[in-house]
Parts: sequence; structure tokens; C-alpha cells
Amino acid sequence: MNSEAGTNRKLDSLGGDLPASTSGLDAARAYFEEGVRQFRAGALVPAEACFRGALAAAPPRASVLSNLAQVLLLLERVDEALRFAREAVDRDPKSADAWFALGRCLENTQGTDDEPSSAAALRCFDCAIDLRSHFSEAWVRRGAALCDLRRDEEALASFARALVLDPTQIEARTRRVIIFGRTNRREQALEEAQAAVACAPESAAAWLFRGIALDEMHRFEDGLPNYERALLLDPRSISAWLNRGATLCRLNRYGEAINCFESALLLNPGPKERGDAHWNLALACLVLAQFERGWIHFGQRWVRSGAEPRRYTERPLERMEQITAGCTVLLWAEQGYGDTLQFCRYARMVQRRGARVLLGVYRPALGLLRSLGGVEVFVLGDATPPYDFQAPLLDLPGLFQTTLDNVPLPEPYLQADVALEHWWGERLASRPGMRIGVSCSGNALHVNDQYRSMSLSALAPLCQFGQIYVIQKELRPEDARFLSLQPHMHFLGEQIRDFSDSAAIVQNMDLVISVDTSLVHLAGALGKAVWVLLAWAPDWRWLLNRTDTPWYPSARLFRQPTEGDWDAVVKQVTTELARARAIDEKQAS
Repeated sequence: MNSEAGTNRKLDSLGGDLPASTSGLDAARAYFEEGVRQFRAGALVPAEACFRGALAAAPPRASVLSNLAQVLLLLERVDEALRFAREAVDRDPKSADAWFALGRCLENTQGTDDEPSSAAALRCFDCAIDLRSHFSEAWVRRGAALCDLRRDEEALASFARALVLDPTQIEARTRRVIIFGRTNRREQALEEAQAAVACAPESAAAWLFRGIALDEMHRFEDGLPNYERALLLDPRSISAWLNRGATLCRLNRYGEAINCFESALLLNPGPKERGDAHWNLALACLVLAQFERGWIHFGQRWVRSGAEPRRYTERPLERMEQITAGCTVLLWAEQGYGDTLQFCRYARMVQRRGARVLLGVYRPALGLLRSLGGVEVFVLGDATPPYDFQAPLLDLPGLFQTTLDNVPLPEPYLQADVALEHWWGERLASRPGMRIGVSCSGNALHVNDQYRSMSLSALAPLCQFGQIYVIQKELRPEDARFLSLQPHMHFLGEQIRDFSDSAAIVQNMDLVISVDTSLVHLAGALGKAVWVLLAWAPDWRWLLNRTDTPWYPSARLFRQPTEGDWDAVVKQVTTELARARAIDEKQAS
């Protein structure tokens, strides 16, 4: 979810002094005071004109330069602002306001590989505080810089100091909500958000962060009215629109969510927020099977918050007419392993149009993806062969104008290595009974891990049906402790080298049952029967209200009836397994 910490226009440092004089400084002083008045009224352009008038009327002073820098910063003219802030510090290195203005400007720069912008800003805020220890706004910005650097405990202490100096500092409280939320101190996050609302009931930001705190506790129905209150107070709050939309998605109210994301886009947000709006709008459209519209917004995914950088940018494949017989097309993996396994099918479609296809993938998938016929596979990061056009794999559904009616290659399109399959078959043959391959969790860093993963213990009822093989590379500590006590559960992760091993294991299973991880896509691509355990608000590719999927004919979907109810999902699965066993026994008799 998104936040708007740091967007408050109130700048406690605004002001400063020009010396009283009967000389030509009187005009500069008058300009300066009018600039302060205009700024505090929210009139940025007139404020800029006044501060520039003060500079023209008398020799530049740090107080004028620093305030002009902050006005320019809010006008999003960062380079100009930075120049004036640096000049302010040069002219008066003992001005706390000058150091504060420079820190504010540095916060909004890109930084370098050696020093992120937050680290450079932090030094400036420390200088401002050294010069004026009661500078509450500097304590807030210092905390924000530490928060961005993930130095959370130091940030909390800085915010606490700011609140002692000025209990009305809403950003100090909202930033504390962020830190408590990401460090799993959710009750404290909610307490802080409630304190912000109590302190400033007319603050849209306070209500926004109360909604965020409730969402972090999975109290989505309770969180929703907070975003609505924030929007009543500030209808132009892009963060409130985005968070309200995301919460509606968690409630499976995607049509309403789409309206929120569209409203955010109409407000002309900055690049990251615009990227987030497009991304969330794309996912909402796709889960509703509005594919044509969804692929258009999906193309904006590279500029969303936290997006990985685009690996290749030159000679993009923008339309299928560019592909002619004999040309070379480079396709490359992005996002997770599951995405690679799902969308590599399009490489064969490109190859069938007469192109030579190069496919760059992550190393663990290399061996398996070599089973794609007619496609040359290499490891991303190795030397890239020459090519005519390139595209990330997840651009291809849009380029091929994929709809529910024309999802390509429903037949198995990947194959396990025959020798490996035989080798694993011999190793697994010693245990009698039905073989069920399972996965209860994926990458713990995945943005939706808390929703899509479950505890291994929840799958214990499956043991009555045979041998359970856990097909995932790692186990979480609580799952490892549980598995050590289960005679019919077996962890294979320590013996799995890459996806070639995983594919060979899957082919030796009678059935695969998994939460939404790469194992699902592997089994589906191999044509193996796979039962997918889905969260209440599923990933877009599983759509809504279906027990099947056009992407994998061998898959069957089992959905949570309410948020977080994995027990109900496992009960559905065991009921179906019992029914299948009864049918088999009847046929055998």
C-alpha cells in the first residue's frame, strides 16, 4: 500500500529574519515578509516572485535563499531548489534553516550508488538540529530519512523527540505507523494512527494512516471508512484513492476499485504514484477478465513503486508486424519463476512466426526451459547474443491480444528430463501409497506472501491419503518443526538443485496440491494434475468464481470462502480426495 508521508506543505522553518534597516534593505524585507505570507497561504507562485524580489533588492541572505529553495521544491523544480539551498548554506553555514532546506532538496534527488539521497539529507538535518535543538520539523525529517534507510529504531526515537517538541506533528505519527507496520508491531501502529486522528481529526493524512494500520491487521472492512473520510477532507489525496482501491481489491470489490485507480490517474499524480495506479488498475481489470484493457495498463508496470528496472530498452518489440521470417527476437524473464514458467509458452508462438527466438531466463530454470522446442535459451546476466527486437515475457500476452478465448498452448509445453524422472522414480518407489506433492509457501519476500502462503500443519489432513512430498526449496522454521514429527511427510528441498529436478519429481507424483507458487505453474506446464489453493483475493491470473483456468487445463482451483480461511480450503480438498478414493475402491471391487 501507499503512503503520503512527507507531503505536508507546512514548513516550520519558513521565515527567518532580515535585519531592520532604513537603508535599501527595506524593500528586500518587505518582499521577504510578503513572500512568507503568500507561502503560508499556499500561493507558491506569488511567494516565489516575492523571494526573488528580495534577492534583487539586496545582497542575498540565507533566509531568503532557503525559503525560495523550499518554494521551488514544492513547485517540483528540484534542480533550481537545490542550487539556492546550497548557496544558502555557503553564505551562512550556521543557519539551521539553510541546512534544513538543503536536506529537503536532497531528499528529492536520485542520490548515487555510493550514497542514497536519504543519507545525504540526514547529514543536513543533523546539522540543522545541532544549530537549533528544538527544531521540531528537522527532527521529523531526520526521522523520515532514517525511516527510508531502514534504521527504524533510530527513526522512532527521532519522531518521539519531534512529538515532545510539537505534539501536532502528524507526519511523525504517520511515519511511526509505517515503521510499526513493517516490523509487525501492528497494535502499536494502530494506536499511533488513532493518536494522529485524535490529535488532528481534520487531517486527511491521519485518517489515511488509520486505514493503512487497520489494513495491516487484515481488518479491511474497518479500514475502508477511513479512506472515505480522508477523501472527504481531501478529495485530491492520491494516496487515499490508491489505498481505498487496494482495500476494495482485498474485499473482491474490483469494479469499485477500478473507479478509485481511475480517479487517482485523473489527479495527474507523479511518476511513481501514476505507475502504482496503472499497475493496480491493470490487475483489477485482468482479474475481471477485461484483458484488452488490462494489458494496456500492465505495460506501465516498470514505473510503479519498487519495480525492478527494465533489463533491455533498445529496439523494443511493440507490435507483431515487426516479426518477419529470419529476424531474431530476444525474450527475457521478469518478475518471479512462476511468471517465467507461465509465459514462456509465448516464445514458441513467436518462433512459429518464423523468427529465431532467444530466451533469457534465471539460471535455475535453464535446464527445464531448454525443453521448449525451437527456442535458444541462455542465462540472464551472461553475454547477450545479437538481436533485432526484444520484449519481456509479460509483454507478450498483450502483443498477441490474448483473451479468455485464445489463451495459447493449452497442451503441455514443457517436459521433464527422462533420465532424471527415472532416477527420482527409483528414489520415491520405496514408500507405498498415493504420492501427493505439496507446497505450502513461496518466497517470503513476495508482496502477497502473507495472503498466499499457509502453514504446513494445515495440510496434515492430507496424510490420510498417502505419502506427502514437500516440493519447495526452503521450509520456514515452524513448518520444519512440524514436519519432523510427521512420518508420512517428506521434505525434498535439500535434494532439489533446480527446476529440472522439480519437474522430474512432479512427474512422479499422482497429484500436486499447492498454494499459488511456481510449483503450480510447473505442474500446469507439464500437464500434471494440480489442485491450486487460492486466497480470498486471488492473483489476477486465476480470475474469480471459477474452479478451472484457461491457462492450465490440468488445474483445479479451490478458493477461500472468506479472508484467511485455509481450513475451509483444505476441507474442500480432503472431501474431493475422499470422493475420488471411494470411486477408485468401487471400481476396483
